[in-house]
Amino acid sequence: MPPRKDAVLSNKSISVPSHRDHHIVEIRSKGWSEWKRQSGYYLQSHAENAFYRYKRIISGRLRAKNDDAQKREAAIGCAILNRILEMGEPLSYAVG
Repeated sequence: MPPRKDAVLSNKSISVPSHRDHHIVEIRSKGWSEWKRQSGYYLQSHAENAFYRYKRIISGRLRAKNDDAQKREAAIGCAILNRILEMGEPLSYAVG
């Protein structure tokens, strides 16, 4: 989670900078886009988006009762979601 846009450094940022202080300094020096790319923020966003799609399309809960059946149910749901995503990808080729 990135710090707020109006975030300020803590009082101890000079002597004992916190993890948050380091992020604030990096954002100010590199900019939001570069910080997000280098910090792995986009990877987290992709993972959250995948879970959102799974819950919206498949379901927000597992119906199976035991662990093995839940694992199979989740694997089947992922396979279905992957198939849906494959069907939606356009085939592209170079022209000319």
